[in-house]
Amino acid sequence: MYRRMIIAPLYTYTDYSPLKGTNYYKLVQTDNDGKTTDLGVRMVTFNLQLSILNLYPNPTTDVVITTFATGIYTQLEITDVTGKTLQRMAISITENSKTVSLGRYPAGMYLIKLKGNGQAERYKIIKK
Repeated sequence: MYRRMIIAPLYTYTDYSPLKGTNYYKLVQTDNDGKTTDLGVRMVTFNLQLSILNLYPNPTTDVVITTFATGIYTQLEITDVTGKTLQRMAISITENSKTVSLGRYPAGMYLIKLKGNGQAERYKIIKK
């Protein structure tokens, strides 16, 4: 007895900047032979907690000031593009800003990661 298995390919897409509320996505499948199939529009609702965060100046030559809403984040981390942690700072529940110095690092791109309350957000910062 033979069993025939059909394995459907798994397609994924991650929207890294969804809006709070209902988002609409038009799905079009493109096959290897170039044939397209319109799969229609799908609704996805996101109940996001909006984070108000500012980094300035960006780009910078040294100091970056990070401002954010109080009570959300507990830790700020600076990493290079390879993921190596360069600095880590605790954020108290009453703080709404942190000043970070990138002066001792070479010019390039760095990531500021804010963590807390089960969420983590990453932001790019450029050092000239």
